[in-house]
Order: sequence, then C-alpha cells, then structure tokens
Amino acid sequence: FIKEEFKAFCTEKGIRQQFANPYSQHQNGVAESAVGKLVKYMRIHMTQANLDPQYWGYAVRHAVDVVNHLPHRSIDDDIPILRRGIKPYLDMLRPFGCSATVYLETKHREHSKLSAAGKNGIFLGLGLTDGSKGYIIHSPNTD
Repeated sequence: FIKEEFKAFCTEKGIRQQFANPYSQHQNGVAESAVGKLVKYMRIHMTQANLDPQYWGYAVRHAVDVVNHLPHRSIDDDIPILRRGIKPYLDMLRPFGCSATVYLETKHREHSKLSAAGKNGIFLGLGLTDGSKGYIIHSPNTD
C-alpha cells in the first residue's frame, strides 16, 4: 500500500516503511511463520478428525482460537486475546472434530416424545458472532 497521504502519516509518526516484492514471501518472515504454524495445526486437526478437505477453513479458524488463548513470547508471555480486550472463552473450546450432540426441541423431532432428543455430529468450531455464543456442528446425515 503506497499512497502519499499514508507516507506523510508514517513520516510524521516516525514510522519507517519497508516494502517487500510481490510473490516473495520469504521477505516477510514473521507473517510467513504465523501462516506456516496455522497450516501445520490445520493439517493436524484435519488428520485427527478424518474430515474431508472441504472443512479446512474450520480447522484453521479453530487453530486461531487455540493460538489466541496461549501465552506468546513476542508479547512478554501475554495472551493475545486479552490484549484485544476480549474475555477468554476457554470453557467453550473443544477438540476439533470431536463427537458432538445437538439438542433438538420436541417440535423439531420426527415423533416428538418417541424420537431421540439429539442428533450426533462433529464439532467444527465456535460460532461466536455478534456477541452470541454457539457451536458449529457438522451433521453428516443431514447434508
């Protein structure tokens, strides 16, 4: 991003800009290291869960949630999520790809009182959006 207004802002704040050539990831070791770590975790999650490749995005998102809850050396062993002012939600984290049961209200059951009260699925991650708390569960029999 090279713009005269941004250049002036950086100069004013004493920020020295450094640019990398396009398609030369090795010039940005910090970002590439972070991406490499997440890809490694994603592969581990996908292998352990025995899921199809189409679920890789959920595995990466789960890896980010886990990494953001761990102390990090680059920020004096602080926890990244705390630095952003977010309350940790460790109690909600589950192993990626573990078995999960989704509760079904009576009105959503095939035979109301006679049917099972839940459906089996696979945990894909947390559905934390707009302040709501929930889980993302893949139910193979309903897709």
